[in-house]
Amino acid sequence: MIATPVAASIDTAAAVPEAAPSDRFAWPLVALALVAPWWLPLLSQPITTFYKEWLFAVALGFAGLAFAPLAFGGPSLRRQPMFAACLALMAVLVLQALFVDGVWRRAVLMVASVAFFAFTMVLGQSVRQRRGADAVSWVATCLFVAALGSCVFALLQLLGIKLPFAVLPWAGGRLYGNLAQANHFADLLWIGCAAAAVLYAAGRLKLVPALAAVVVLQAFTVLSGSRMVWVFVVVLALLGLAARLRHPSADARRLGSALLALAALHVAVVAAVSASGVLEAFAITSAEQRISSGDSADSNRQRLWFWRVGLDAVHQHPLLGVGAGRFAGHALELATQVPESPPAGADTQAHNVFLQIAAELGAPVALLVAACLALWLAAAWRRARRHPEILGAFALMAPILVHANLEHPLAYLYFLGTLGLLIGLVPNEPSPAAPAPPVPAEETAPLPSNALRFASFAVLLGAIGAYVQYNPVERAMQVLQAQVRAGSAPQPSQALAARLAAIPAWSAFGDYAELIAVVTAVPTAADARAWLGRCNRVVAIGPTAHLLARCATAAQAAGDARRASWLANGLCKVYPDSAPVLIESMLLVELASPAVANLESRCVDRVK
Repeated sequence: MIATPVAASIDTAAAVPEAAPSDRFAWPLVALALVAPWWLPLLSQPITTFYKEWLFAVALGFAGLAFAPLAFGGPSLRRQPMFAACLALMAVLVLQALFVDGVWRRAVLMVASVAFFAFTMVLGQSVRQRRGADAVSWVATCLFVAALGSCVFALLQLLGIKLPFAVLPWAGGRLYGNLAQANHFADLLWIGCAAAAVLYAAGRLKLVPALAAVVVLQAFTVLSGSRMVWVFVVVLALLGLAARLRHPSADARRLGSALLALAALHVAVVAAVSASGVLEAFAITSAEQRISSGDSADSNRQRLWFWRVGLDAVHQHPLLGVGAGRFAGHALELATQVPESPPAGADTQAHNVFLQIAAELGAPVALLVAACLALWLAAAWRRARRHPEILGAFALMAPILVHANLEHPLAYLYFLGTLGLLIGLVPNEPSPAAPAPPVPAEETAPLPSNALRFASFAVLLGAIGAYVQYNPVERAMQVLQAQVRAGSAPQPSQALAARLAAIPAWSAFGDYAELIAVVTAVPTAADARAWLGRCNRVVAIGPTAHLLARCATAAQAAGDARRASWLANGLCKVYPDSAPVLIESMLLVELASPAVANLESRCVDRVK
């Protein structure tokens, strides 16, 4: 619905050559992956973005199969530092899965994500091989359409127009379209702004439609209320200034001017939207209002807290971290020890990708990943003097990289894979001024097309396996959610038991199944000790309010009053408004285990 005006404004004189017959199925699939996931609504399930990520992976997997008949070069893979980073991450995760108790499921899921990131880099190289310098503009067009389309859904959300299975309901305050958070929405919109600058600089988007599109994108950015936008403005302005001053190419200077114009235009758009009365009419708080009124203090406090948790985890476990997926458990432990910890301080993410890696997998591998990224950026910057389109790739990935160090977008495949695809678009050939030493012929021969075909099949098989394993977890979660919506404490039922029984023990999503089982358990004196053991494993990964409440009752029923009070007080500290959840759990479990009535906690005493 929005692709038509965009296509009409693109200069046909700059169109790319017609794709080869073997590739014609791949281009629509890559475009689908880069556009559709941003538009799908979230579903209230164990992983709310599962179907968005699943569509993204499946579309790119089929695109890889369509690209497979043409071989891709092996030497470029060996010169890509980010592949070394992926191998290092997977090696540490495999070691943890084998030797660290209770983390293998999360380690397997993380290995799959890292492998998918590597696959998208290879796919990006295939796109580059086929379209040459035009590859960045082609991907920018897709992301431009995705961002404009997201504005359409955000407008429907703002106006309260509900379409079945199309628009996520809006709770007010900050606009977020069909994405997980307002910050994610702002990230996508600024990727769209960067894409508009790239298309304008490449001569594929006229000035007037480019300006109109950017004004729309930036206006919705203001409605997102994301303060992160100003970091995007500064980073893209610096990139634009560097392109203007340091690169001799006219295309690079044109892009630099466009990026500087984005920064200046945003100031004007913010002033116009603030003066229009739109914010007051829809009760939206802009980033500027949040900053000036001090409303963002709690957000700052939380982010600083998560960074503190990450640093503490590195300090206590410097070599191999606390374990894959155990950041939240460490946050809970620290929150119970530190008086000034904020509410909701047991998040699963450090809000900084390098701190996240260091906290869960160890400082050495985090430093290695950071070094690989720095080496790749430096090498790509040098190559940009011969390939100015590299600066366009930098502009498109800049919002994602900034966001990844202030939040956790790379936990979502459609952010992670888009970044990998953009990295793959950057050529990796050695500089002619410093030719590489001779390499044996067997090492310089291109990899067979079967390599890409194998990787694509692996992605598709992984997607199929993920759906098969996820579906019974989803169905079990539906039963649990129905109980909570009815206002009752989670408890066992025949329907729930049947759905949990359908989840195999080897499932990579088994942690969610165990969490559901523990949350709905009613421990007795006979089995409370076993339930407590399961509690201790799951609490380290996902300490939700309902889980902490039920685990506290399990500990009390098992005779471990100290552990019971610690879990209950952890709930009181991290979820200060969830005392009723603890009371409901106590009343339910007390029927089978009267000792639960003696559970001591600060918030229950306060409520009483």
